[in-house]
Parts: sequence; C-alpha cells; structure tokens
Amino acid sequence: MTDEIYDLGQGFWSIRGSFIKNGIMDIGVQSALIKLASGRFIFLDSYTLTGEVRQQVMALTNDGRDVEAVLNVHPFHTIYCAQMAKDFPQAIFYGSSRHHKQVPDVSWSEDLVESDTVTTRYTELEFSLPKGIYYISPNENVHASSLLVYHPASQSLYINDTFEIPPSKLFQFGFTSHNQASANR
Repeated sequence: MTDEIYDLGQGFWSIRGSFIKNGIMDIGVQSALIKLASGRFIFLDSYTLTGEVRQQVMALTNDGRDVEAVLNVHPFHTIYCAQMAKDFPQAIFYGSSRHHKQVPDVSWSEDLVESDTVTTRYTELEFSLPKGIYYISPNENVHASSLLVYHPASQSLYINDTFEIPPSKLFQFGFTSHNQASANR
C-alpha cells in the first residue's frame, strides 16, 4: 500500500498509508487533516508523512507552521506519535492517558483528547465515545475502541480501526429495510 491523500471536501483530507503487522500483512494506517474556520489545521491521529503526501500536507499547512494540534483519538495507536511531534513541534498534542504513558517523550497537553476542554475547543467537530466498550481496554490485545469524530462540513465520520467515509447516495439510499425488501418480492 502506498501513501495517499484524499480531499473529501470542505476542509477534510483523509491520509492513508502502510502499516505492516507482524512483518506479514499490510493492514494500513490512517490519519486525517482538517482545516479549521481559523485557517489553521489539526490532525486526527499521528502518522509519519513521507513523499508526495508529505509535500501536499506541507503545501496546505504553510510548511507545517499552520498545524495547531494533533488529536490522537485512538488510545492504542502510539507508534507514530514521537515522529509527528518532531515534524510539528509547535502543535499541541492531545492523547489519552495511555498515550501519555506509552510515549512520554512527547510533550502532551494535560487535557486528554476525550476531555470536554478539547471537544469544546474544536467546535467544527463532534466527538463521541462509544458506549458498551472500553475506550482503553485493560486487555492490551483489544484495540476496538476509538474516540469518534464527525466533521459536519464534509459529512465525514472518522473512526480509527473501523471506517472513515463521506456520505454518498449509495451509502444513504443503498440499504433496504427488511420490510421494504419483503414488500418488493
């Protein structure tokens, strides 16, 4: 898998890259870049930017100077945090309590990424923690939860390890309820 950046419109870019799990399979990695109303930018999750994708991000963000913050919304995704902090030293780094413990070299904000302080600071976004699942599982092998982030302007939902999609007619209208399917037979 090669690094790619996708402009989903309205100030939301999806960044996709390669992550080789156990030296065997490329399961991919994702991050997102969001342009705020102020003209500054934030990242959702850390990723080491390289090649053309890095060039595109740097062109958008005034060589990185306009990156205000990095919101690390997945508590188990810590591999790229230290490099992202080197690449954007002026940015505020938000993470979960697990980020603080796993990557102590990063100068983390005292405000946790899931805190009300962060969610009220970035009014262009809507945040939600799923119920019924640990945000930070006591089992280090369970990485199923993430802080969900919705960007209303682009109608993009960012959920790391699950999916990230903009709306489409196929998505909105492509599903038929069980009752409609029975009536159409």
